[in-house]
Amino acid sequence: MISYQWRGAFTTAEVEALHAEGFGRARGDRDWKAQVERHSLGWVCARRGAELAGFVNVAWDGGVHAFILDTVLARGLRRHGIGTRLVEVARPQRADSPTP
Repeated sequence: MISYQWRGAFTTAEVEALHAEGFGRARGDRDWKAQVERHSLGWVCARRGAELAGFVNVAWDGGVHAFILDTVLARGLRRHGIGTRLVEVARPQRADSPTP
């Protein structure tokens, strides 16, 4: 079962590993936590148990414009509607949405 959480908890290492796998690149040293906390309206984490299975970033201009960025899923979980659900969870959120 996959669970979805707006502004869900994650570690930089989890997102970096997911991006490396999802986009076929070497792991880098980007601080994902600091980046999304500073520049994003929010994000959605998809988890299969404790494993980070998917991630979507909702970048934001600080005003009225937000857009989906960095949508990524673990390879074995693609084509099961998880990415679509990540976007569906992100879509209705606002800057004042509660955080966990």
